[in-house]
Amino acid sequence: MRKSLLIALISLVCPVLAMAQVNKAYSKTARTSSAVTTEDRLYVAPAVIKAVPASKGVAPSYAMGAWVKVDGLRNVNQLGNVQVIFGYGGREHCNTNGCWNLCLNASGTLQFTGWGGATADLGVTLPLNEYVHLLVSYNSSNNTSTLYMNGEEVASKVWTKAQEWMVDEHPAFYFAGFQYGGEMDDVVFFNKNLSADEAQLATINPRAVDGIVALYTMDEVAEGTTGRFNSQGGTTSEQLIHETCTAQDASKVWDNGLVYLIDGAGSVAETAPTLVESSRVVAPVEVTVNV
Repeated sequence: MRKSLLIALISLVCPVLAMAQVNKAYSKTARTSSAVTTEDRLYVAPAVIKAVPASKGVAPSYAMGAWVKVDGLRNVNQLGNVQVIFGYGGREHCNTNGCWNLCLNASGTLQFTGWGGATADLGVTLPLNEYVHLLVSYNSSNNTSTLYMNGEEVASKVWTKAQEWMVDEHPAFYFAGFQYGGEMDDVVFFNKNLSADEAQLATINPRAVDGIVALYTMDEVAEGTTGRFNSQGGTTSEQLIHETCTAQDASKVWDNGLVYLIDGAGSVAETAPTLVESSRVVAPVEVTVNV
């Protein structure tokens, strides 16, 4: 006979299992100065989705997301007063060749900034001081990025051109960028555009979504490293890396003040991230056991 049980019920029967579960999150303190000095962030190479091509080309469909807990709005009167939640780009510039990010502006609404169509305020308010699941799914067949909040579609953006897959600007996917303050948990990647049902499932059990390539739970750094995280789901071997990037001069600043200095371009320091006990309530996941 087969019975479906909830992990929550198993925890009541076996407290040892419940105590063994670790649920930590990455924590970042937002900078308060308008001067571009240093900025902590997380990044992973584009190979997490697809091997980097030998030359520039059209980006494939993909989706990326995370649980975010933003602790406040930013208003330092520099470059739009935004904080970057996550995105994709190359070092030293953000123009028409594929860079984009999802930002929270000083008014408290989410916006896309990117390669085809400039800034687009999505008119979606992000709740503060509570965990919210944000996922952006890019459809390369119609150049559309769809934003899901807690598994529900809340906005979309049709770009004026296809996203280019860069190779000469040391591109990376990045999280908790310029001026971000708060927590972040369960960074996830998929190698395709997600359906509405799949986007909803990704908030509950991302490992069950077809096309998952990486899930960074942020519970602990990889053994033998200072600030790297191994994927806990999917197929990739790419690590999510925490670093402090140091600005060199104004000419090196791009993309709302975030300075890209990776792959030998400038000063890079893999640094130890701050991990905290996550306040996110993990939804029970249905499991099947044989009895």
